[in-house]
Amino acid sequence: IHTGDRIFSPMPFFWVGGLVFTLHCAMHKGCTLICEAAFNPDSTLRLLEEERVTLVTGWPHYGSAMVEHPTYAERDLSSIRGGNIYPLLPPGARPADPELRSNALGMTETCGPHTIDRMDHDLPEALRGSFGRAAEGMAHKIVDPASGERLPAGSEGEICIRGYNVIQGLYKVEREDCFDAEGFYHSGDSGYFNEDGVLFFKARLGDLIKTGGANVAPREVELAIDEQPEVHCSYVVGLPHPDRGQQVAAAIVLNDGAALDASTLRERLRQQLAAYKVPVNVFFCAQEDIPFTDSGKVDKRRLAEYLTTRQLLTQAASGPDTP
Repeated sequence: IHTGDRIFSPMPFFWVGGLVFTLHCAMHKGCTLICEAAFNPDSTLRLLEEERVTLVTGWPHYGSAMVEHPTYAERDLSSIRGGNIYPLLPPGARPADPELRSNALGMTETCGPHTIDRMDHDLPEALRGSFGRAAEGMAHKIVDPASGERLPAGSEGEICIRGYNVIQGLYKVEREDCFDAEGFYHSGDSGYFNEDGVLFFKARLGDLIKTGGANVAPREVELAIDEQPEVHCSYVVGLPHPDRGQQVAAAIVLNDGAALDASTLRERLRQQLAAYKVPVNVFFCAQEDIPFTDSGKVDKRRLAEYLTTRQLLTQAASGPDTP
């Protein structure tokens, strides 16, 4: 990032992503920060062009919405040289496979990333979907969420963090209730470190789908669905089930003009996923049906409520197996 850069960011500043990655970054480097009141593919493309933005930050669905907009081809976006909205980058800067670019994992309680790596080069296949190594000054351990027992490399459990940028405490919560005896903050995230110290994030512990006694990480299922050529994006949640506790459900947005039925999708997914991870309920949705929070993340609670309503309507009309 250079002093003359002009950074576009739709991320709200009350959220750590917007505060640390854009506002603080722009202040530190003396950059210009370009913002807007609300995202709209047409007006946002016009803003990027008129303001000669050089770096674009945001969420993947913003990029997809912009490149699919009818005015995209008319826009002069030649000033853009980098960022994480990959579809808007110059052809030479776009990753062929975004899952082979490192992610970073962070949270409000760590004022930004606690694991990170270079994001401008492709990773080996063995590190697909990984989240980098511990940031400088940070230490981690993985523990069993139930017992708190420390787990070895390669074992999935709760990610715990200790370091200079971790919160000192939580409002009206005793310090010993925030940190364990070793001073680690228990993040509520699930994942594991490999032998080389690279993190693989799985899910928020509260987002894990518990079906028939087994845990399913929604992101693993989403990645398998998103590989299908007809699929634009997918969102996986657990829906209540009287016997299994929860069952896996997927909300899927197809590419324009694409057709895909639930049976074909399930058959493909069985080649990649264990049977209990294959969605029982498949719902094809429009992008505007997917609820998002103010910080741009999918609102999984509202999505589950929406899909539950659709499930009940579908069952009443023609049986539970119809998507």
